[in-house]
Amino acid sequence: MTQTANTSNTSSRLQSKLKADRNVRSSLESRTWVKKTIIGLICALVTPLAFAQTSTTTTEETTTTNKPVTETTTSTTYTAGTVTTYEPGKTVVVKSDEGPVSFALGTAARIVNGAGKVVTAPLRAGQKVRVYYTGPTESRTVERVIVED
Repeated sequence: MTQTANTSNTSSRLQSKLKADRNVRSSLESRTWVKKTIIGLICALVTPLAFAQTSTTTTEETTTTNKPVTETTTSTTYTAGTVTTYEPGKTVVVKSDEGPVSFALGTAARIVNGAGKVVTAPLRAGQKVRVYYTGPTESRTVERVIVED
């Protein structure tokens, strides 16, 4: 009888161990299922953010109109001679082979020596000069005066 009781005792212990193993397995399976479900939900919520549009494209249309082109030709000529009168910033009169010629001094007019350096002293009567100008005879505008002395 001891042997049968021993066997039945062992058998009941094995059965309880099997039940415990089944409970543990079932608990682990349910935990795994919960983890998979949570991960799936997180992925479902994050995926739209990953594919969201991050930049915009702007198209701008410009229209240009062509204006008629006006071509103006200016030529620079010069007169050589000696200074007869000089009003700084206004006029200079030069006696040339053609007679006395009057010039309007523009704001851009430069007075330089033969080397191209700016002359700061005012022009005086009798100085030899070469006056470069633009414009017709009635309104000659001086671009530069080269002092030849």
